[in-house]
Amino acid sequence: MKIIYALHRFLPRFFSGTEMYTYCLAKEMERRGHEVQIFCAEEVKKGHDCKIIVQEDEYNGLKVHRINFNRDKTPDIIQFSYNNPLIADHFKALLSSAQPDLVHITSFLNLSAAIIDPIKKFSIPAIFTATDYWCFCPKSNLLVFDRSLCNTAEVKSCLSCLMSLSSFYEQVLRKLRISPLVLTAIFLVLGKISGIKNNPFVKAEFALKERSYYILEKLKNLDFIIAPTPHLQGFFVRAGFSLEKVMLSGYGLNLDWLKPHSSHFSEQPLRFGYIGMLAQLKGVDILIRSFNRLASSKRACLKIYGDDSHFPRYAKKLKQLAHHNPAISFPGTFSPDQIGEELGGIDVLIVPSMWYENAPLIISEAFAGGVPVIGSDVPGISALVKDGVNGLLFQRGDEKDLTRCLEKFLHEPDLLTKLRKNSPPVKSIQENGYELEEIYSKLIKSQTKTAPAMS
Repeated sequence: MKIIYALHRFLPRFFSGTEMYTYCLAKEMERRGHEVQIFCAEEVKKGHDCKIIVQEDEYNGLKVHRINFNRDKTPDIIQFSYNNPLIADHFKALLSSAQPDLVHITSFLNLSAAIIDPIKKFSIPAIFTATDYWCFCPKSNLLVFDRSLCNTAEVKSCLSCLMSLSSFYEQVLRKLRISPLVLTAIFLVLGKISGIKNNPFVKAEFALKERSYYILEKLKNLDFIIAPTPHLQGFFVRAGFSLEKVMLSGYGLNLDWLKPHSSHFSEQPLRFGYIGMLAQLKGVDILIRSFNRLASSKRACLKIYGDDSHFPRYAKKLKQLAHHNPAISFPGTFSPDQIGEELGGIDVLIVPSMWYENAPLIISEAFAGGVPVIGSDVPGISALVKDGVNGLLFQRGDEKDLTRCLEKFLHEPDLLTKLRKNSPPVKSIQENGYELEEIYSKLIKSQTKTAPAMS
């Protein structure tokens, strides 16, 4: 069968969880004899206009169709983020040319839900694996600007969050301690005055009101939705989707990259590690502050792996927090095929995320490599990490509670061995490939033979 995988961005420039999962799945389907192509966005912040520029290449044998455009130059930044007719028209042309049997979407971010229209125009079966909360949150993470968690999209709060992301707010208004909520209230009032309704923040109010309805209506045209955690599955169910349409299924891993962890734990210091994005929603600053609080810090070290180029101001802040502590190091990033080697270089993985998370691949990879995990007690992590069984949980954002967990490993020498023995089995990408191949085949076979020609 011919399959197109569509997502927000792809390797080699980007290699977070969604990109890695999509890559591994695509390679597994290729191994099974299917013809696979990747459709993704590459650059969405540069250019004099919003015209789509195509870049076609191969990555490790996979054909990749990348699009580049400047989202800030679109007629309505917020509306085009979820309903981009330019990308929809481009994708329609690609579908007409490639004539796939099925499309599997792993992220709508940067592409928008408008890509569903051309898929259904040609009556092509379509599956969506929800790798984040984009369908329910413009920021895709349900994390409010003040670091509190959100459960539902509401125009005023969404607009405040988006406003807090602007460079003007970050560089000027934050320093003046002006709340995004105050700014939002002002803009909503000014929006009623004739002559300034084209202000982008005022236009955003209407776009945000339409967002949830538009996305959920488009999702109804999909044949199948896959949620990796019960928490995210619950969002779809509460939005009106049946359990038959929203399947609960975890990600598959390429276990060929992983190596058995050494069972020898006598070396000192104890090696804690973080592997992931250096971004505020990941709570890395909480981790550094917690580690700095250790009374017996000489018995432990902390390695923080991550690319400091995506959020340079935050990365600079992290290094400032750690500059006086020689036990904290920033080794940078590494290629995906080195994950086994790098996990072998730490004893405990720490996932201090501030947002809900969505079954982070790094947790399952740690378990597969025999590495216990300390994680925030958010649903996407607690579904995998069982406190006192295969890892420890701490209260989200609580530095003292995280320090308690770090100290526990230092004061209880047998804890590492105990937790390691309880590492749960993880799904391989081969198992996941078989599972999805069955679903793909059933959807294609059930597809009506009266589908319109792709032209």
